[in-house]
Amino acid sequence: MSQDETTPNADASQQAAAENRLIAERRAKLAELREGGNLFPNHFRRDSLAADLQAQYGEFTKEELEEKIFRWRWPAA
Repeated sequence: MSQDETTPNADASQQAAAENRLIAERRAKLAELREGGNLFPNHFRRDSLAADLQAQYGEFTKEELEEKIFRWRWPAA
């Protein structure tokens, strides 16, 4: 056998080994991230419904609403 005949098999096995290492690294990183808990927590909690807000403030004009001071309540992080 010449070297040209063995090269494709060697390249394929090297490529497969490199892919396996990459997959193993990614799985290890994923396991590490999962141990850390929820990565994308959602702290938003609804305290008003659109219908309630419309009933409470729907009769006001834009200017009247601007006169009132609305302070957004952001949840404590």
